[in-house]
Amino acid sequence: MTTADNNIETRSNEIMSETRYSDDAMCKMCTRHLESLCYQRAWWFWVFRQLLALGVHLFALVTRTRPTSIRPRSPYCHSCLRFRKNALKRESAIFRHLDKIINPLFNRLRDSLLTQEELKRARGLAKRTEDPACCITNDSIQKPEQHN
Repeated sequence: MTTADNNIETRSNEIMSETRYSDDAMCKMCTRHLESLCYQRAWWFWVFRQLLALGVHLFALVTRTRPTSIRPRSPYCHSCLRFRKNALKRESAIFRHLDKIINPLFNRLRDSLLTQEELKRARGLAKRTEDPACCITNDSIQKPEQHN
């Protein structure tokens, strides 16, 4: 085993021991990746999404809800809104009600800007992000190269 392989394995083990796995950390689709595609296609999507994100942050501030202690599985996931939203859904019936109305509308609008192939790729990205040995570069997730 090379030094690079040992470093990858060591870091993978560190991430596994640091991370508390739960539904909060599980992603079915990489929303950050999809949003970056939408930002490129529709100038107004960024404004729309930022207004919704601001609403989530303000709601969390008013209700004193902090993101969970669950660590994102990847450095790419650190700024994802999913953790704050999940904490709010867990602690606020009002937020759960609003999310049931707004989230499907947001998803339909976002998905209308994307192809089925892009949605499929986002599912694959989310699945690979669950692998502690994966690396993320420029909106893509890649497994480290195996050296024999």
